[in-house]
Amino acid sequence: MDNVVPLHPYAELRGGVITESSDPSRSGKAWYFVDYVDEGGRCFGVWDGPSYDAACEALSEWGSDGVRTIDLLRKAL
Repeated sequence: MDNVVPLHPYAELRGGVITESSDPSRSGKAWYFVDYVDEGGRCFGVWDGPSYDAACEALSEWGSDGVRTIDLLRKAL
């Protein structure tokens, strides 16, 4: 018997502070990521950049396509 429950695909926005980089000008800066998680739980990076507003726009595009979206930073900011 297989007890694996398939996930519903979703896109999530997360972020953090860069602590090490080959580009020293990025160290200490906030960076944001939008990931797509498919039915099997596989995570794909689909957007990244230094702007929270741009990350929200990228996440919104997934929502416009009918994908459930989650902003993991909304309460943190």
